[in-house]
Amino acid sequence: GGGVSINPFPSPAIALDASGALKSEHLNFLLVLTNLLLNNTGADMQAALHSQILQAGLQLCYAPRTAADGAPTYQTLATVLEGMKGSVTDRDRLERVRTLLSGFLDSPDSRFFKNASNVVADAPFVIFDLHGIDGLAPQTREALVFLTTQYVKRVAFEEEGISYVVLDEVAQLLRRPELRALVDELYSTARKHRTSVWTVTQNYGSYVQSGLHETIKLNSTTQLFLSHATAADVREHIAEDFNFNPREVALFERLVTRKGQYSEALIRTQCVDARGRKEPVTAHLRIELSPFDYELATSDAADRARQRLWVEKNPGVPLAVILEKLAEQRAKQRAAGRAR
Repeated sequence: GGGVSINPFPSPAIALDASGALKSEHLNFLLVLTNLLLNNTGADMQAALHSQILQAGLQLCYAPRTAADGAPTYQTLATVLEGMKGSVTDRDRLERVRTLLSGFLDSPDSRFFKNASNVVADAPFVIFDLHGIDGLAPQTREALVFLTTQYVKRVAFEEEGISYVVLDEVAQLLRRPELRALVDELYSTARKHRTSVWTVTQNYGSYVQSGLHETIKLNSTTQLFLSHATAADVREHIAEDFNFNPREVALFERLVTRKGQYSEALIRTQCVDARGRKEPVTAHLRIELSPFDYELATSDAADRARQRLWVEKNPGVPLAVILEKLAEQRAKQRAAGRAR
């Protein structure tokens, strides 16, 4: 609903090799995605023949004359397929592929893919929010998940420097086979590529049922546990799964959260001593946000209602400015409370 569009076709400068041919990794990516969008995912001969026509069309999208204006789009592919009538022997099959593409372009969900990108996918901080995709057509859901996983893999395995991948509400993500495979691959190999991977969950039961918790546990060097003061059974389960020693069990049981003030946490990590040896470290932390960070992060219903009220009363004022004003109020309230 946010009007977001991501054109999956890379620019010719990225997609073509030194000889001017479409690189195999980009061709395979576009072919898999296009087959998903057109629902051409069967294992029969007809689907394979449709894929051959699509493959030829995708390659022609990057012909020198066609690609002169920059990155192609699915509208470009439709034009290319129209122009293939004189060179394809099986015109009936070509017409079938054109019908599939036309049906996709006319569908409401095509808005995600058919136009030029209006998001900065190579920005230093990018969020993919998959909430709500269950209401889309099955092939659109699969295509969006495929796009997301390919983007994350590029960040994790191909980009230079140190990268961070944070998977929030991972128990929900792990319901999808593609994302289970992505998490497994990230935790098994990403560290070699200088990528730090974090998984966050509030539903430990569903997380364990995914079957990946052992892989994550074995390949993680740092674990952070928040308070489970009202869930003794889950607390016991976590302590057993992570082999807590008696001190860690005691610290974990004493963790508390003071709403609007702070959260306590148990961190288990590794530190390097003066001799370069790794040693396990467990510490009890208190996490207290600044007033602005609190306004930015809060999910409390009353806090969010107050923020919405300010937005409605101050149309056109940037949200960051409104949060700063609310943060100032919160800071004064904290100071007044301490004075009392």
